[in-house]
Amino acid sequence: MDADAEALAAARAAGGGPRYRHADVRDTELPGGHYDFISCVASLHHMEFATVTRLRQALAPGGVPAVLGLYPVRTVADALWSVPAVALNTAHRALSRRRPGPADVPVPLVWPPPLGYGETRAEAARLLPGATLRRLVLWRYLLVYREPPVPSRG
Repeated sequence: MDADAEALAAARAAGGGPRYRHADVRDTELPGGHYDFISCVASLHHMEFATVTRLRQALAPGGVPAVLGLYPVRTVADALWSVPAVALNTAHRALSRRRPGPADVPVPLVWPPPLGYGETRAEAARLLPGATLRRLVLWRYLLVYREPPVPSRG
């Protein structure tokens, strides 16, 4: 599901996935307790973080949402984690000048994302108790949560 028709067209052209739906998750009715896995790749920072509650309601017992998101540099820790990203970006720019191709096409970014890493951690703890949040390179984070399974009787 994606609100961007061009992104869906590119995904279809690449041959990935069995089904695609042009819709915005914020105003689309999702079946409750239905999905075993929901992924948000570089998308949650384009909407209110509270959207995760809609996603959580759509999870089947034991289901997992995984979010690859972006965070802005706001703290000393953020700046320290930025050192490898800055080095990688500098190297990429230097290499892309030497050979023409897709690296020459500007990529639109939403920057800065609305929530800092600490704010994302706090919101995740509030809305997805027990979720894990890890910093990744290039100002990314990985948020993973597991909906509790239905207790077995017996």
